[in-house]
Amino acid sequence: MAMISDEKFKCFVRFMINVAKQKRCVPYYEIENIFGLNHEQGGWYAGKLGDFCIYKGYPPLNGLVINTTDCIPSYGFNSHQKKYGKTWGEIVRDCWKRFHVKSTRPKQVQDFAGLDTKIEKFLKEHNE
Repeated sequence: MAMISDEKFKCFVRFMINVAKQKRCVPYYEIENIFGLNHEQGGWYAGKLGDFCIYKGYPPLNGLVINTTDCIPSYGFNSHQKKYGKTWGEIVRDCWKRFHVKSTRPKQVQDFAGLDTKIEKFLKEHNE
């Protein structure tokens, strides 16, 4: 296995936690482009992330890294999936559940409450 940059890996872990907080998956090409990795290196970083998650007792965040052909993790993820004894869907759920930032219903809608009225007022004043 090639050398993994400590600093780049720290950022990669933070990035993947943020991906989980956003309840999304990320394609390999996105992590490759953001972190300056080639395709093979993207797989190494994803695998090392899975090892880190096992070490820390986190759900395997590398399950959120998918290929764009099948929209699932690469074959290398199978070993981590077996270690957890869960389906990919269960792993995604566990990642999202563990890291998602919970908020109250008023907080979730705060930016949208009364928005139509504000838009209508703006359009009325600026539509001439």
